[in-house]
Amino acid sequence: MDDEEIRTTLGPGGSYGDLPGRHITINQLVAWNLAYWRKAAGLTQEELGEMIGWSNVVVSAAERSWEGKRPRQFSAEDLCAIAAALRLPVAALLLPPTDDGNDVRYDVHLNPPSGECNNMYDLMNYVLSEPTDEGGQVADRYRERYVSAVNFYFGGAREEVTKYIEDLTTEERIVEHLAALRRQYDALRELLSDNDRQQESLSMRLSEVRHGRPWTSSGRTPAQRVHNMKVAQIAVEMFGSGHSMTGDDWEQVFAEARSRGIP
Repeated sequence: MDDEEIRTTLGPGGSYGDLPGRHITINQLVAWNLAYWRKAAGLTQEELGEMIGWSNVVVSAAERSWEGKRPRQFSAEDLCAIAAALRLPVAALLLPPTDDGNDVRYDVHLNPPSGECNNMYDLMNYVLSEPTDEGGQVADRYRERYVSAVNFYFGGAREEVTKYIEDLTTEERIVEHLAALRRQYDALRELLSDNDRQQESLSMRLSEVRHGRPWTSSGRTPAQRVHNMKVAQIAVEMFGSGHSMTGDDWEQVFAEARSRGIP
């Protein structure tokens, strides 16, 4: 789905745009995620409060501010302290509520003076997007700092990090990378298919060695062909027609055949 299709889906007349809307603030969104991630971490309000220097009363009030009655203004220090305590990226505190797009559509003002209302898609573009090749001088400078920070703090080679960003921001490179991955997948699938065929062949050969008889579709004599057809029918009854038989499977089939009086 391209950007235009996404916009159509999210806009008026689209499945998302037709959902009942609820306006929330960024601080309410943080409050919702504070409660969500605290519970996901299995922490009580008191335990989380001890980790970030708040009382359980303050944590409770902060979480209840999701309801909008007494909104808490979360500072940058608050966001970083909460994220560090929960071992999450700060972006986790700005993710949409889990019912967004299902029962309700949440809207926010990313730039209050403009009066424009934004949906969660707009917010996610700012919260989660990697550096792109669009946006002019500021975007270029951000990409440079992003590459530099990843290279310095995470120990990656600068060339590799730079190429990673280029792969994300150049459509032609993305297409080439996807094509390469598909070729690798097709080759791997063929290899696995060949492996399955070899396993089946070896399993049949193992049955021949163990039981002193050839296991082929035709058999060497009319009696063998009749015998093989009976055993094959038992195999289908036990494992289905599409099952790849193993040596242990054939052991079970031959045991069942003997119980039916088929030597």
